[in-house]
Amino acid sequence: MNKVQLDEMIDYIENHLTEPINYNKLAQIVGLPPYILQRIFQFLTNMSINEYVKKRRLSKAYEELKEGKFSITEIALAYGYASNSSFCRTFKKYFKSLPKEVKKHNERIAFPKPIFSENLLINYFFRYRIENINTLHLYGKKLEISEEYYSSQIYEFYNELKKQGFLKAFKKTTWYGITLIENEKEYYFVGSTQFFPKLEQLKIQKSKYLILDNIRNNQNDIVNAEIKMHKSFIPSTNVRPKENNIYEIEIYKQDKCRIGVPIF
Repeated sequence: MNKVQLDEMIDYIENHLTEPINYNKLAQIVGLPPYILQRIFQFLTNMSINEYVKKRRLSKAYEELKEGKFSITEIALAYGYASNSSFCRTFKKYFKSLPKEVKKHNERIAFPKPIFSENLLINYFFRYRIENINTLHLYGKKLEISEEYYSSQIYEFYNELKKQGFLKAFKKTTWYGITLIENEKEYYFVGSTQFFPKLEQLKIQKSKYLILDNIRNNQNDIVNAEIKMHKSFIPSTNVRPKENNIYEIEIYKQDKCRIGVPIF
């Protein structure tokens, strides 16, 4: 058994969430007896395969309730519940609200798929929002960055902005960190909507974003959140990000950060 085989097993589960899961098939995928697989999965993720399947089904049910394309009864039956009452009891246990109340909430909740090959074994429900952000006219500075030295370059860039006094000026209002691609080169832009005549201008077109809130304004926390967002969180939802030269936004206010990824 290796991590790639475990990822293949997770993909199999994902493709069969509306069907009874064949645990012998899972064991075949990883090349282990079922009872050994169960013990290893529990050790790696701190939950049983049964619990994982239940949480992924509830996560997909939550999304479908939010989209409103199917009734509660249809969704309950699709994910293996014999009755509305049993579905509602389980749903409330995990989400602290009833299925009929989901549409009232601005926030969305999902349970991510583990990615064993990336060591992303997240075993908690994450919260996100879908939000429209209007066109932004920003003034600031940008730096060409490389993927290899991404974190260190941005760290030095912020230090330079601080020395020059720009960071203090940006922080007087809501300020932004923008990752963008121009002419096949990647850049990181820092600025705000406050007018600075000598600084570079950047226009961000109105778009719909998947937003993660309340991330500490700390580079390690922000980078870790971005990795989880792209590799685990978004692929675990029905949301699909836009491609081709689209901006990713970090929105800063006081000691908190919000991360936004443009979506369809």
